[in-house]
This record gives sequence, C-alpha cells and structure tokens, in this order.
Amino acid sequence: MFKQVSIKYNDVLRELDFQITTRTQAGLVDLVRQLESKKETYLQHIKELNQMKQDFIDQKPYMTGMLLSYDKGFSKGLAAISLEKMNKIEANFKD
Repeated sequence: MFKQVSIKYNDVLRELDFQITTRTQAGLVDLVRQLESKKETYLQHIKELNQMKQDFIDQKPYMTGMLLSYDKGFSKGLAAISLEKMNKIEANFKD
C-alpha cells in the first residue's frame, strides 16, 4: 500500500517539476509560485507517509489499528458483493 501511494506521489512530483521548469522558462511567475506551493504540499504528504510507514514497521498502535480496520472493511465489502451476486444467481433460477 505504501509503495503504491509513494509511486503516485513521485509521478505527480515529476509532472510538477516539468511544469515548473517549462513555466519558469515562459516567465509565468505567478503560476510557478502556485506550482511550487503544490509541490511543497506533496513533499509534506510524502514526509508524513514515510512517518506512517515507519510507525507501521514499529507497530505503533494507531497504524496497526487503522490497517486492521481497513482490512475488516474491505473484507465486509467483498462479502457483501459476493452475497449480492449469489442473490442474483439464485433469483435467475427462480424465474
């Protein structure tokens, strides 16, 4: 999970770097400032994500609880989908 999110953030940062470079060359100062601000926000998110990853490795209670809750919710959702599909299959047999 952490790897997928990191990959996405790095993709966004690469795109922002490209936009900052090209807009700087075009002299679009206000836009460059906005893009740099967004980049700083994403860098802060990455920093927090890395801290969460370390907290998970260290088995901090808030991280293990959060992931267990996610896992439980995912399992319930998957079960609900399966039951819905089974009900549809059974309904077709009754017709």
